[in-house]
Amino acid sequence: MAIIQMKVSELISRGEDVRTMLQPISKIEYGPAWERKSNPGGIIIAVHDGANPTSDYRNFRFSTFVHDFQAMYFELWRRTEEDEQYWYLDRAYLSIYQLINRQEKEFLCLHCDPNIFDKGKYKKGPHLHIKAADHPLPHAHFALNLGHLDAVLASVDSLSQAMRSGILMLKEEVLDRYSS
Repeated sequence: MAIIQMKVSELISRGEDVRTMLQPISKIEYGPAWERKSNPGGIIIAVHDGANPTSDYRNFRFSTFVHDFQAMYFELWRRTEEDEQYWYLDRAYLSIYQLINRQEKEFLCLHCDPNIFDKGKYKKGPHLHIKAADHPLPHAHFALNLGHLDAVLASVDSLSQAMRSGILMLKEEVLDRYSS
């Protein structure tokens, strides 16, 4: 059975939780705008600054409070096989991009794949990818909650809190250092 499930009726307002979760790194005081999209693969909650620039949610961006840094966040929810009223979180992905000479370069990522099976102990919970590092380090998964993964994956709320903590850590330990 899939973990991190939510009724489809509750997914309607999930974007507000996501927006609040991203407030610490957003240039906009109240957080980025969000949009719920449906496609054959599932329901996507994605964020952006104002009007979305493209129909592909993976190209949505929102400005961080640091000049020359943008971010992308989305959640992909899929329908459970047991009950069509319930959906499970397939992935929650935050990517931070640095703009260098007007070219976007992936800098670091905070990902979560709660229902993945391969390399599960490192990828299931919130984990970091250091994309700005040299190969092969960008492909490593640095698990943030390995010691208490079961508690983090117990509910949408506990996972959201773990993601909030990871986002706050990225703000204080990374982005704040680039803002001066």
